[in-house]
Order: sequence, then structure tokens, then C-alpha cells
Amino acid sequence: MKSMKRLVAAMSCVIICTVMMVSCKKEYEDKFNIIPGDTVIVKDDRMIETFSIPEFSADTVLKASIVNGEILVYWPNYKAVPDSISPQITIPNTATITPASGTKIPFQQGVTYTVKAQSGRTSAFKLSIIFQQPNILLNFLTLFLYQVNPGENTINIRGDGILPGTNETKVFLIHNTSGNTIDVTKYINNITTNNIRLALNGFETWEVGDYQYKITSGVRTVTSGYNKVLCIRKEAQPGMAVYWPGTVTAKVGDVITMTGENISFIDSIMISNGTTVYKVHHTATTNEIKITIANGTSIGTYKQLFLYSRERYGTGNYGQLTFTEPNTLEIK
Repeated sequence: MKSMKRLVAAMSCVIICTVMMVSCKKEYEDKFNIIPGDTVIVKDDRMIETFSIPEFSADTVLKASIVNGEILVYWPNYKAVPDSISPQITIPNTATITPASGTKIPFQQGVTYTVKAQSGRTSAFKLSIIFQQPNILLNFLTLFLYQVNPGENTINIRGDGILPGTNETKVFLIHNTSGNTIDVTKYINNITTNNIRLALNGFETWEVGDYQYKITSGVRTVTSGYNKVLCIRKEAQPGMAVYWPGTVTAKVGDVITMTGENISFIDSIMISNGTTVYKVHHTATTNEIKITIANGTSIGTYKQLFLYSRERYGTGNYGQLTFTEPNTLEIK
């Protein structure tokens, strides 16, 4: 019996030793190290701690805010915007970042940085630039310049929010038909926050036609549109006159004849009852216009005639003829 107990005890000891030996051979594998019999804690820090732009000025470093995966850079309106920057970036010492700190990058929206933690996981951060410049407001006038009268012509573009200086503010003229663009920034002889003054010359060699203005100031761009333009003509057109025939009663489809002077270049005609404007069909010679009352024209009294002429008034602009009682147009 005692021999049996000794045998059982000996076998138990062998089993325990075997289990211990098997346990000692088991390894815990980590991505970076294989450490027998131990567990490794790997850091998962995936953040940008600081993002600074040393190029801002010699004595000032501009710092960004890191919010919800965005690198927010607030750029003031008094500072010229660089094409590129080489930001200094700090991250946890167990992480890496691409592009690396100090690497030159384009200074533009959406540039992406990737931070990789020791665990191998990554997070992306996108550059977001907030330009602290208000919108610029500009007032444009339609002006005519004639190539037969070359010389210096002064043009004032008034408004608000203009950045003074030709490094920050540029002026262009864009031909409405061909799209050709002329940089006229060199003609600026005075610029303030509320006025750009151009001393324009040399236009006698430009393409004839209507040019809209395009102004870039800082990060803002404003165009004048097609009806506030600079009109370049070879020479001035003779004066235009239109004579209303008196009290006229008409209906849809009727033709009304008006006489005038130098009216062949009228592009379109509209009539107004003070509330609504209607286009009428027309034909014109030098001294006569025939208008046809179009379908859809409301009945009533009409006292205004709008004469559109690109040659005379510029694109989208018109001359206005107002009737006085009893010289009105009655549509029945």
C-alpha cells in the first residue's frame, strides 16, 4: 500500500513538472518584440501636440489649433499668403508623422498629415486655413474709352475692404467676348482701403469691345459682371435720338413706327408699365424703328421704353425714354 502511494506521488510530480515545462515554452508575441512569458503594453498615442509656422515673421511663430482631426490655421488679412510653409510639429515620442516636422508643404487646404502610433494604428489630420479677411465690396461704373483719343485716363474703383498695396491687390480686365485678360495692376497710381485709382493708357492697341473688371485682394476676388464694364471703342458714336409718335393705342401683334437719329445699332427694346417689363420685337434702320407688341404683353398704360445698345451703352446697359401724358402707349 505504501509502495502504491509512493508511485502516485512520483507520477503527480512528473505531471506537474511537465505542465510547468510546457507553460514555460509559451510565448506572447508583440508587433515589435517577442518576450517569453510576459505581456507588453504598446502605446496608442496618435495625436499632434503642437503645429507651428515659423515663416510667419522673424519674431512671431503662428500656432495652429488641433480640433477633431483638423489643423486650424487662422491667417490674418494683413499678412501676405505664402505658397509653402515648413511647419514645426511635436507628437508623442513613441509616434511618427508623415510628412515629417520641418518638411516643406504647399500652404493650401486639405494637405494631410498621418500620425502612426507604436501600436501601428494611424490617424489623419487635414490642414484647414481660415483667412481672416472680410469680403471686399466694390462699386463699378460703365466707362467708355476711344482709341482715336489716346492718352492717360483716370479710373476710380471705389469700395471697402481693399488691401492697400499692389503686392496684395491686383486688377485685371477680361474681354466679354474673347475672354482675353489684361493685367492692369501696373497702372495703379494710388490705392487705399476704399479706392483703387488707375491711370490707364496704351488702350489704343487693345481689342475693341467690352471688358469686365476682376479684382483680387488678398484671398478675395470680385468681378464687375457684364453690365458694369470698361468699353473700348475705335471712336465715339454720333448722338442717338428716338421720337415717340404721340398717343398710341395698340394690341398684341400691332406694329408701331418711331423715327429717330443714329438708331441702327439698337440691340433690343423693352417697354414698361411701371410694374413689369416686356420685350418687343423690333427692326431698325438709321432713322426708323418698328416695334411689334409681343404675345403675353399685358393690357394697360405704358410710359417707358428701354433701348439696349452694346455699342452705345455697353453690355447690358440701356437708354431710357419716358413718355409724358398724353403721349402714352395703351395696350388693349
